[in-house]
Amino acid sequence: MAIRDKAGNLRGKAGDKVNRVLNNKNVVQTIPDYVHQTQETKKCSGEWGLVSTTGKVIRRAMSYVCEAYDSGITNRLNALIKESLASGGKAILQRDLHDADLRGFSGFEFNIKSPAGKAFKVQPVVSVDENYTILISLPAFSGQQSVVYPPSQSQVRCSLCFSVTALNLRQEYYIRMERREVDIKLRENAAAEWSFTPIVPGGCILFVCMSLHYYTEDSVVGRRYLNGKDWSPAEILTAFHAGEGNTDEDSAGALEKEQLAGYRGNEILRNLGGSTDRQN
Repeated sequence: MAIRDKAGNLRGKAGDKVNRVLNNKNVVQTIPDYVHQTQETKKCSGEWGLVSTTGKVIRRAMSYVCEAYDSGITNRLNALIKESLASGGKAILQRDLHDADLRGFSGFEFNIKSPAGKAFKVQPVVSVDENYTILISLPAFSGQQSVVYPPSQSQVRCSLCFSVTALNLRQEYYIRMERREVDIKLRENAAAEWSFTPIVPGGCILFVCMSLHYYTEDSVVGRRYLNGKDWSPAEILTAFHAGEGNTDEDSAGALEKEQLAGYRGNEILRNLGGSTDRQN
């Protein structure tokens, strides 16, 4: 309710108006209406929260693949996740990465300052059979001609690493499954194949990654790695849904799982999407 002060000026609310005194003058202002978020706005906001928390845990799970991400990876990865969710076919806030089309993840670079696709000029061939055995093949290549080395460095050698990581957002864990590293010879490297036979729990997403690790050899301190913010080539070769997996519940329970601390995707879907059964 508005009241009149000793000077005769009105102060306070009166209906949808508010009375103020400014420079000894009575000023009347309209109270702005409360802005209600539309249902569509709430959905878009919730989906963006889902995208953001998903990107955060993927970066954490993959931190052993790439020593240093570029500064723009958050935006690049979030854009990819959003596009993958939209391509999966399910409605907004009724979907997570387990419903997504993962084909866009193939070739994703963790550090665009040193793309793995340019640092290593040989394209690995990846195949996956029905039991989730992963085969990675490389043709013969020259270490001098097929590997790009960081600038302003001398006597640098390089190793090639392949890794497999499983992610289960609905049960909020990830597993760093297998990792193979091989030194690249400066001259000729024979054709090679690597076979991975991970124990895969049902409902997981698998990421197969490649990274290059540069180093110098010292007779005193041994191998000194050089990867850093400006030079750390690493990419996702392929990503795929593992369906029912290839193991039983007891064997899956014995695997070394890391919890996805801070992941809010399931909470967002429960609160905004009304989803209650997303365990598989």
